Amino acid sequence: MFYLTGDGDLYAWGDNRYGVLGLGATPSVVEVPTLVMQGVAKVVTSAANAYENGDTTFSTAILTTDGRLFTVGRNTCGQLCRNGTSDDSNLAEVKLSFKVKDISLGHDHLLIVDEKGNLWGIGSNSYGALGPTNVGGNVSELVKIDTGVAFASAGRRSTVYVKNDGTLWGVGDNRWKKLSQNHGDQIHTPVQIGKDIEFLDSGEHQVLAVDHTGQLYYSGWRTLHGFNQGGGNNPTFVPVMKNIKKADIYFGNMVVLSEDGKAYVYGLNTENGLGNSAYTDGTPRQVLEGVLDVAAGYGFTAYLMEDGTLRVQGNNSYGQAGNGTTGGTVHMSETGI
Repeated sequence: MFYLTGDGDLYAWGDNRYGVLGLGATPSVVEVPTLVMQGVAKVVTSAANAYENGDTTFSTAILTTDGRLFTVGRNTCGQLCRNGTSDDSNLAEVKLSFKVKDISLGHDHLLIVDEKGNLWGIGSNSYGALGPTNVGGNVSELVKIDTGVAFASAGRRSTVYVKNDGTLWGVGDNRWKKLSQNHGDQIHTPVQIGKDIEFLDSGEHQVLAVDHTGQLYYSGWRTLHGFNQGGGNNPTFVPVMKNIKKADIYFGNMVVLSEDGKAYVYGLNTENGLGNSAYTDGTPRQVLEGVLDVAAGYGFTAYLMEDGTLRVQGNNSYGQAGNGTTGGTVHMSETGI
């Protein structure tokens, strides 16, 4: 779990295997919020890995307010953008010739948007998420994917991004038609798949997008109604809700934040991460109001409240609640920084 204050102070707690919290290799579990570094603009983790299958390819990237990039964790495909393909449990800076504007981490590929709007990628290119360079293998040096990019989001084997004109583009793994109905299972050259997009998030095999009107769209692995195991040609970019600010998804749990500060949940309810009821009937349910931000992890969800407290619902095996305890299930436990 990461918490970024408005002043740029980054705190972390929870599962610290491979040093992914940026606090060094030990301890493996951090039970209370601990300061990682200051002057931080954004932090991203490899949220698109198959944790439900025991995959622990955890990595973290941190963007500072002055445009520098730091990485830590697993490096099986060179996704740390340093240290070859050797893991590194110590947070260290990536030496770049440009300042960074945005970052995202997939399962094992890293995306970087520089200050000029160039989108770069490195790491696994097994399905073409980095474009046509060495598809099926790894890309060991930064490769330019596109230009004129505002922000990007990495899925497990796919890349989606929004250009400065608001158009949405995608490349890579297209299984379950999460990018386009008009292409096969792999897309090796970026294609436009939407427009007027202001927010973007990727799950393992899903894409969430919010357009300029506040309409939330869902695309990918699991059927929207019933959230059953996806298969075949699922509908692409199905409208879900209106008046939405953002949304986040991990595996089969989705959490949504409306423009008026209400939090909604929907999905498989893995590890009771959505609450006491399984919300699989096609209707997102409101769980809180007075919310500033939301996030989903494997088996848990988190909510930043207007009073500055953080509430956590679901699995607490690695101290995700941040209250000094581990184990069991927490129900909207409150933690302060």
